[in-house]
Amino acid sequence: MMKYDKQKGFSTAPFSVNISVTEKCHLRCPICFQKYNQSIELEFEKVCQYLDELSALGTRYVQFSGGEPLSYPYLLNSIEYAKKKGFITRISTSGVGMTRRVAEKLKDSGLDYCHVSLNGSNAYIHELTRSGFNEALSALNILSHIDISVSINWVASHANTSDLPNLITMAKALQVSSISVLQNKENNVHLHMYPTTKNDLYLLKKYCLENKDYLVVESCFVQLNELLNRYKAKIVEQGCRAGRFYMAISARGEFLPCPHLTNYKSRALSINNYWKEDKHLERLRKFLNTNSIKQRGCSAYLP
Repeated sequence: MMKYDKQKGFSTAPFSVNISVTEKCHLRCPICFQKYNQSIELEFEKVCQYLDELSALGTRYVQFSGGEPLSYPYLLNSIEYAKKKGFITRISTSGVGMTRRVAEKLKDSGLDYCHVSLNGSNAYIHELTRSGFNEALSALNILSHIDISVSINWVASHANTSDLPNLITMAKALQVSSISVLQNKENNVHLHMYPTTKNDLYLLKKYCLENKDYLVVESCFVQLNELLNRYKAKIVEQGCRAGRFYMAISARGEFLPCPHLTNYKSRALSINNYWKEDKHLERLRKFLNTNSIKQRGCSAYLP
């Protein structure tokens, strides 16, 4: 059974795992941290192998992402297999490729949650940092008629902070269950686009307090969580969870503490071996467990 090892500062197995099933994506979002190869994707048998291992370890959540997971030919098979193994399943999508038929098949396969990336209430604001506004909006419209829990992944930036109330109004009209407020991180050429200012953070604090049952702030968004006084809770709820409660698997079969930590890719005989013996994880955990809360923020900025 998976449990939190207080002495070591991490769980005995990853509580949640992100599996990038493909690097294929039709979009080239300016904010994206991935470097895509249109021919790279996991074999379905490999996905099943990972799910078997994670099930044995006691992992609870599995998210399929990419690239664009809707372009992966075995996505429905992967979700169905994951449900049979007892996982709570999620996908993270740009919305490209979503149709009513695809949405119904996702529901029938057992998908529990669908996260759609949307950075603005209109095309201009959204496309300052992402591409495919119309596709994302279409996907949200389609999913509003399907019995799947839908949320929006919204990356905070100086370009869109003041637009958040408009997005909240639009999201509620589309029956979106929540908006995940994500920290703005470096893109694939190490550019930090439209970084949030101090005034942006105070504005975000105001919006979060006014919509505390609707806006979900990711745990590693340190500056905002500090303003909201959310780090008075016990340590397992603080800061970056990479390598402590969470890991990622790339479409190339590499293991990472988080999809953003591309400099910390590893290969291992098994997920269990990686989680317990990887030197990158050991160094990361030591850093996260011994430094201040401010330093325990997004570990994507580690050297």
